[in-house]
Amino acid sequence: MKRLLLAVLTICSLGAGISNAQDREIRGITDKLAESLAQSGKKTVAVVDFTDLQGNVTELGRFLAEEISASLAESAKGIEVVDRTNLKVIIQENKLAATGIIDPATARKLGQVAGVDSLITGTLTPFGDSVHLSVKILDTATARIVGATRGDIPKTKAIEELLGQGVATANSGPRPQAPSPPNAAPSGPAQAGVSAKIGDFQISIPECRRAGNWTHCAGLIVNQGAARMQIGFTPSSYIIDNLGNQSENHSPGITRVGWQQIQFGGFQTAPRNQRIQIQVGSEEWNSILEPGIPVKLRVSALGLSDQAVSVSIVLRLSTPEATVTLRNIPIQR
Repeated sequence: MKRLLLAVLTICSLGAGISNAQDREIRGITDKLAESLAQSGKKTVAVVDFTDLQGNVTELGRFLAEEISASLAESAKGIEVVDRTNLKVIIQENKLAATGIIDPATARKLGQVAGVDSLITGTLTPFGDSVHLSVKILDTATARIVGATRGDIPKTKAIEELLGQGVATANSGPRPQAPSPPNAAPSGPAQAGVSAKIGDFQISIPECRRAGNWTHCAGLIVNQGAARMQIGFTPSSYIIDNLGNQSENHSPGITRVGWQQIQFGGFQTAPRNQRIQIQVGSEEWNSILEPGIPVKLRVSALGLSDQAVSVSIVLRLSTPEATVTLRNIPIQR
């Protein structure tokens, strides 16, 4: 009986220790954010849902955003924190950031309608026994980072459960689990192939879709450096499907296919002799990216088989000069 009681007390003590470590980490992150806000002269702040590196919101992202928002309200004197319940209403009414992504235009608009001069965003990355949290303060007028900090949250059972739970957006409803296409490669190691890093840029393309003769792939690119940087792609980039078919040259006479048909936004066809169309945010082929802000990346091509179940994308960069390959990206039906 004594041994059983001792074991129970030990487990409770360990659980309390993990909980206390989590609280200390959140408090440490909050203190650094409060210091950065004070130094930058910001007076009003809103904490948006934290996301993973692909821009997806999880219950853990919301939980940590709530915790940091409450902690800031308690400890950051002279700084007004917008209640997150009211913030969600504002986001829904103005149809902002439905995907969890805060780009420069969204940051400015959200700052205007919510009446805040700064936004706190964060990204979560699971590592072993912890979840790495990277948090940034954005100036809503310029979308530039005015402060940043990071920490590691212990991965308890509760944290793992929250990490695996996706969040429904106001317009999309719950995210369904897409079935594996016939003859598709099994999930696992291949899934890591949809993400690649080149220099300070992290590129993630989780899936592609078919629309007529076109294959469209959409994802995110993030400048993980400390300063704004330019990235540019060349027309010699290409897509090849799992049956060995490679994207073919486009011509000006091809009928335009709208990205809105597959919920990926706007799209324009490429000039003659280009095998691929690449859009970075609102720009074609190249763009200047602010640090830490995910930007949509869209890749589209003709000439692939409608029987293909996956593709690989070879991206050739002009700035910086390099080549990166994303392998085994599934085609959703």
